[in-house]
Amino acid sequence: MPDELPQTPLQQDFNQQLKSVRLAKEAVEKTIELDLRTDAGRNRSVLLYRLQILGLSWGRNVGSRGKGTFKENWRIQWQPEFELTLIEKNLWGTTIAHAAEAFAIADLQKADSLTVILEACNACCWRICPTPSALH
Repeated sequence: MPDELPQTPLQQDFNQQLKSVRLAKEAVEKTIELDLRTDAGRNRSVLLYRLQILGLSWGRNVGSRGKGTFKENWRIQWQPEFELTLIEKNLWGTTIAHAAEAFAIADLQKADSLTVILEACNACCWRICPTPSALH
């Protein structure tokens, strides 16, 4: 979308986070390796997992090359329709963190099986632990 168009608060937060974690919206698919022992790697991972919770599949975790659990490999590719997803998800919150948390809570409240509840808890707890209130 052109820069001169007004943005929703969620889009603004997303763009600020992209700058903060030094990721760019690129149409070319690329693989990035995140070192979860560093703040930069953890912050990128948390952002990508939160976006997945919101249904914005910009990144896909493709595992790691090694025996340790401190690295993640992500395949990322920006698509223009992701901007529309961000606009739609603005109803859930004005920041990526709050929107992902609210969306996760809503999913948990309508869960009809233990499997769905456990998957949501895994996403909230293990992958994006900075949003623990979704587990209450």
